[in-house]
Amino acid sequence: MSYLLGITVGPVQTYIEESRKLGDLCNSSRIISDIMKEVHEHILNLIKTAELIYPNHKYVQDIDYSNYMIFEIEKSINLKSIESQIYERVYYNSEICNDKKIDFNYKNTIKESFHLFWAIEEIKDNKYSECYKNLTELMHNLKNTYEFEQVEQESQEKCLICGKRNVVNLSNFKKEKYKLKEEENLCEVCLFKRNYISSIRYNSVYEIAIINWKNIHEDELKKVTRDLAEIFKNYYKYYNKNEITHLIILLKKTKENLKKDFKENIKMYIDFSLNNIIQLLKDNKKNIVLKKLNKINEEFNNYASELTLDKLINKLSILEKELEDIYEKIQPPNYEYTFIQFDIDNLGCWMSGEYLKDKKNLKNHQKEISLVLCNFSQKLRESLKNKCEIIYSGGDDFLSILPSENIIEVIEIIDKEFKNEVELKLDKYMTYDRRITYSTSITIAQCKDPMSYSLAKTREELKNVKNRYKNESMGKNGVAINYIINNGKEITCYLQKEDLVNYFELIKGFKKVESKLSFSYINNFENEFKMFNFNNISFEKARKIFEIVDCEVKRLISRSKIKGCNEEKVNEYIQNLAKFIKYIFSKNNNELKSNHIVIDFRNVMNILRLYQKLCIDNLNRL
Repeated sequence: MSYLLGITVGPVQTYIEESRKLGDLCNSSRIISDIMKEVHEHILNLIKTAELIYPNHKYVQDIDYSNYMIFEIEKSINLKSIESQIYERVYYNSEICNDKKIDFNYKNTIKESFHLFWAIEEIKDNKYSECYKNLTELMHNLKNTYEFEQVEQESQEKCLICGKRNVVNLSNFKKEKYKLKEEENLCEVCLFKRNYISSIRYNSVYEIAIINWKNIHEDELKKVTRDLAEIFKNYYKYYNKNEITHLIILLKKTKENLKKDFKENIKMYIDFSLNNIIQLLKDNKKNIVLKKLNKINEEFNNYASELTLDKLINKLSILEKELEDIYEKIQPPNYEYTFIQFDIDNLGCWMSGEYLKDKKNLKNHQKEISLVLCNFSQKLRESLKNKCEIIYSGGDDFLSILPSENIIEVIEIIDKEFKNEVELKLDKYMTYDRRITYSTSITIAQCKDPMSYSLAKTREELKNVKNRYKNESMGKNGVAINYIINNGKEITCYLQKEDLVNYFELIKGFKKVESKLSFSYINNFENEFKMFNFNNISFEKARKIFEIVDCEVKRLISRSKIKGCNEEKVNEYIQNLAKFIKYIFSKNNNELKSNHIVIDFRNVMNILRLYQKLCIDNLNRL
């Protein structure tokens, strides 16, 4: 007698998205992976003969554990008895859990935060595929109906990150020890996440955003980098001259407030260090700029915080002038970073054997697919070293963060490895009208905006692009590109992978014509066509529109060419660009009813807007 055992942990997405810093995000993923690793080890300890079917990484190293596992076991077991042991092994990896001076109630709080779901189904009459189908249905129903013990929390200050649980009261000393700023009051769960692996220092989004720029201009930045590091804890943010200017203004305003509020003792107070001034304002309950002053003081290192106001202002003014001089010679940094997330399309169908003619060997088929995906994940880690920072990579899903200029290179590496490690190795299961594919979401975001929003946007658009291309016969194979200009404005476009290849070739090729061709045709094209009614138009009318688009695109792009330029390479580029625009215009339509379609003009324009954005980013990289 044998059984199939399915195990997952949840909720995963909300837990990961509740991250304020990149370290929170990386640790969230690591915690989920470690929980599932402990599950795996506990199952093997209970049943030595247990066979892990998915994920099949028996021979694969350096891979994140998926939050979903399938075992074949010889006897039924009850995981309830070992659930607390699994959590405890993970929790006590963190230094903060062993701090007896902090009053934690992890046992109940964490139990509510995570829930292990498992189901066991007997394999009857060797009907493995039928058993697997029943198991997946059971798991789906369990996740939608599970019960949990609600932890009662009195009405107190709530966590800055999740906004749901009460904060842990920590002294300023403890806050500094556990990587918290003064205003960061966190609950037990988010504090645990922040300090899960205290030995690892994660880069900030500011560091990631400008790493290429900093490496390219290393010689020009040598002195100012040394001067910034002398004052700031994390100096990457302060290559932005405006940030330095803002600090100078605030410190000068502080000085004026001191003169106004402490006239009698101003001669004594004016020589106070920044730390002493903050304490003085606290003692006298002068809260005019205290909150802002506290915030910026946390950016300074101990040396800077002990300087008098005048000396600190003077040092910042020197830095401001240094940066001003440097940016007369080189371009200032672009403080944008990118999330890239992908996962395999229709993996459930591939794993259930829906595409197999004969399901007798379904288990081996599942193990083969899983092993291929795990090997792909391992290969991807090797190929992407120094190109991006991988947050998690489990084979069937992937999330990374990178400088925006690296988007094309990273996407091309992923695609190359997928072809070599997945498509070729699973080619025997492919047909002329069905291939294994993956969909991708790319989000370009500003460092100054909340990281949690850009992460949520990345996940949201991955779902949207999968839904947009769900009826494609060859597989979804979609790509969403998002550009968050600020919290109130963003651009999103959708393409399929085969179109993305041509899109990227045009972006890379722009380098050869940049001085001969402007982007003015994009606005002109939009202005000319935005008044058209693209809803519910007949095929005959659509054909006429496509003909007009073909003529006008060529004309408008040619008008954007520098006067007198007739170089062959420029004309060839214009021809390819016009051909691509005509193609995406004709492709971005959906049939409403017989002989009538709707054209997604907005997506066409967003593709062009992001083409312009990515061309500029790619130039900055070269």
